[in-house]
Amino acid sequence: MTTAHDETAAPAPDDFEALLDASSLGTEHVCRIREQIPARIRERLHDAMNQHSAPMSSPASSLDRFRSGSLADEVRQLWAWSPALRMELRSTVLEIVRTFTEATLDADALAEALDVGQLAGAGRWAHALRRDLAYGLARVRALAHGNHCLEPLMRAMTNSFSYKLPASTTRAYQEVLRLAADLHLAHEALAEIVSDFVDTDLRSTDLEWVPLEGVRWNLATCWPATWEERVRRASEPEGPGVFVIRAEPERCLPALTSM
Repeated sequence: MTTAHDETAAPAPDDFEALLDASSLGTEHVCRIREQIPARIRERLHDAMNQHSAPMSSPASSLDRFRSGSLADEVRQLWAWSPALRMELRSTVLEIVRTFTEATLDADALAEALDVGQLAGAGRWAHALRRDLAYGLARVRALAHGNHCLEPLMRAMTNSFSYKLPASTTRAYQEVLRLAADLHLAHEALAEIVSDFVDTDLRSTDLEWVPLEGVRWNLATCWPATWEERVRRASEPEGPGVFVIRAEPERCLPALTSM
């Protein structure tokens, strides 16, 4: 008697959902890929990030192109926040960035595995991506709770990071590139929005509990009177007239450089 379904048969090469269903690796520890993204994936990811792009209205030189859509639109809106609000929410936004770091690595690794046809590896990374995105979105919802100005961004991320790969490996690869592009854009843009304070007035901002390491500023940036000298001591030149805070001001050593 023959069976209607051969349980030992491998999934068809073009049936990615069957691969995921057959995989027993969902709870297995997945080692993170820390190496540089392969050149071919980097090029295709760059293309995915620039599809249907629109000019940025922010001063960020490295983020002047965005894929159109709700996530890109919401990220652009954050530049309309006052400098004080961007600084006050810096800790929360940086936590969102850190939350999706692992998912970004997962998406890059999954794109690489699909590109070279390593379907078993793709199954592992797909499970890891599904897990890290679910955790990330839950974390964003928790961080946005009580911060109404973050709710549109939360909804945009939920829509953009919805995770349902097509059955076709070719379409799955395209969707993973799209997802990876959104993750990279959100990661880079959010970090930039809460780090670039060139030509801003922060004199009325309470900096006591704000992490300042990594903040970029210039001589036109106005700090609260009790913070100006501390910020100067904690900073190093980054470019002509531009400085970056290298250590938390309250713990900084004597002047690192003269300004």
